[in-house]
Amino acid sequence: MSTHIKEGDLDTRKSLRIWSVSDYCHQHQIGEADERRMRQLLGHFASAGELLYNVNRNPRWRV
Repeated sequence: MSTHIKEGDLDTRKSLRIWSVSDYCHQHQIGEADERRMRQLLGHFASAGELLYNVNRNPRWRV
């Protein structure tokens, strides 16, 4: 079942933070292999949530 959505019904006040995948990887010290994998998976731009959930990080305890 589908319904028609009127333009006035949408909440346009909230914005979604969009990151460049390469900028995100450089800021969060993510390696080149993971950056390449994320670019293939997500493209050049992605939301902050998509980037956060798709990062492979090793635990930093007991280095």
